[in-house]
Amino acid sequence: MTLRVEGIWKSYGDHAVLRGVDLEIGSGEIYCLLGPNGSGKSTTLHIVAGLLPADRGQVLHEGQPLSDANRARLGFLPQGTALYPRLSCVETLRFFAGIYGVPTEDLHDRVETTIQATGLEPYRRTRAEALSGGWRQRLSLASSIVHRPNLLVLDEPTTGLDAEVRIQTWRLINSLADQGTSVFLTSHHLDEIEAHCHRVGILRGGQISNEGSPEELRRLIPAVEIAEIDLDDPPALLEVSREHGWSVQRRQDRWLLYLGNQMTLQELAQELSGLSLRSLSLRSVTLEDAFLKVTNDPESLAKVQ
Repeated sequence: MTLRVEGIWKSYGDHAVLRGVDLEIGSGEIYCLLGPNGSGKSTTLHIVAGLLPADRGQVLHEGQPLSDANRARLGFLPQGTALYPRLSCVETLRFFAGIYGVPTEDLHDRVETTIQATGLEPYRRTRAEALSGGWRQRLSLASSIVHRPNLLVLDEPTTGLDAEVRIQTWRLINSLADQGTSVFLTSHHLDEIEAHCHRVGILRGGQISNEGSPEELRRLIPAVEIAEIDLDDPPALLEVSREHGWSVQRRQDRWLLYLGNQMTLQELAQELSGLSLRSLSLRSVTLEDAFLKVTNDPESLAKVQ
């Protein structure tokens, strides 16, 4: 087990943010910590990275408490970029490699290997301040892996990136995991988490309330499919749903109809033919549905039946 977090507590003043967080991450596993804003995701990552002390509990890295000796086997990427603007990409990587204790005789090889792995070759002599936002993020990620850590902690690694750079970033993260690097991260892009993470933990009330693979968490939703509906007469929809035993929920500007059996769009449209529909679509249950069910965010999900 690369990482074990045991009973972590953390308070700010009288407010307890974490109330006994427990989790484990195995070798080569990508684990995402989800939670509403202010739930303590970044606090947890900072404690795991050794940047913030826990009030109670412990973090074990390869079975040992976090220390200066094994911290060099950990890489951390904070939100945003933490780069020296006037250093080139090569200079930046040499600097961080030195900070992480890479031996002098290995320095050149580590830097060159990391440049190739992250696609930074065309910008090797470009200063960080001259890079686009996507390439600065790429350089930040490169800085966190130049010493070849076996645990990589990433705080919102794809926030603010365009679609192409996000895809490339995940390609690199997956490659590192395939080579045995354990990855512990947070993200607001639930579609990416669903596609790339092996396990997900949902932080609620200062603890991990639910944990499992994206597929396992999707099973929290008692439906085979979900219909998204926009219509003029919601009471009529509620009446039809009662007749069929369907659950209905309001989410922002749509009505969601939870179907217990597989239906075609044509079959569903026929069942709802007496309603004044503006739009109707069918989709699979997603990780976002499970996340909103667990966190019960009143601004995003208001149960009406």
